[in-house]
Amino acid sequence: MIKFYYNLAPNPTKVALALEEMGLPYELVPVDTRKGDQHTPAFLAINPNAKVPAIVDGDATVFDSNAILLYLAEKTGTFGGGKSPAARGELLSWMMFVASGIGPYSGQSVHFRNYAPEPKDYAVTRYTFEARRHDERDRTCRREVQEVQGTTRQSNEFEVAQYHQLFREGGATGES
Repeated sequence: MIKFYYNLAPNPTKVALALEEMGLPYELVPVDTRKGDQHTPAFLAINPNAKVPAIVDGDATVFDSNAILLYLAEKTGTFGGGKSPAARGELLSWMMFVASGIGPYSGQSVHFRNYAPEPKDYAVTRYTFEARRHDERDRTCRREVQEVQGTTRQSNEFEVAQYHQLFREGGATGES
């Protein structure tokens, strides 16, 4: 059974959604990042970067939400973006768009607006602009795909929904 190390932040949530959708059995292992549980030697042995989520699946240990999603997609043969190079390319492109754009910029925007001890105008302006830009780019692309294909793209559904909610609500249930 997969051991799933998590908290209620967006990255672990998208892994939880994937585990549920894939019908995989898993054991929840909460990690209280506000108390510093991610810095214990036991957790650092699982993820030396001291972040959630992480999974242990038999002999395989996987950390970083995108790595986990790819691992689970390959393991189950679901949500992998198809077998064609074009479909795989689309999956990887959107996954990395979230990993290098939507996720970090939304997170930094929320951090500097709500948690930074001394809000810095430049940081708030920059990250809020980038988060909005990424959000609008994703929404525009989703509309274009729906119009052309008459369907929604599933390759990044787990990824994006949490960040849109996080950014619009201006906060997170837990920072890692």
